[in-house]
Amino acid sequence: MSAASLQRIWEVVYKEFLQLRRDPKLLRLLFVSPLIQVVLFGYAVSTDIRDVRTIVVDQSQTQESRQFIDALTASGYFRITLRSCARPISLAPSITAMHSSGSPFQPILRLVCTR
Repeated sequence: MSAASLQRIWEVVYKEFLQLRRDPKLLRLLFVSPLIQVVLFGYAVSTDIRDVRTIVVDQSQTQESRQFIDALTASGYFRITLRSCARPISLAPSITAMHSSGSPFQPILRLVCTR
């Protein structure tokens, strides 16, 4: 940044501090409105992602894989929209049809038992 632009920034900051001294209501507004926003948004806004539509390819078909899938759906974060025992490449038409219908991306969970 050049010295001239820093000087302009300083002048604007100085002008705003003068305005705060002239009008004490602005000082209250400066501190109260962010506090209200923090309290309201802290209770109203949730960043949890729920019901992510998921495709499961369970190639192992074991009791452990079924328990794992049940645990995923019980958490509430994932919703199984398609279960398959086939290879993931065979699901390509289904995935293409889901994307063309306007549905958002669906993660694919592939379970393979290696014993």
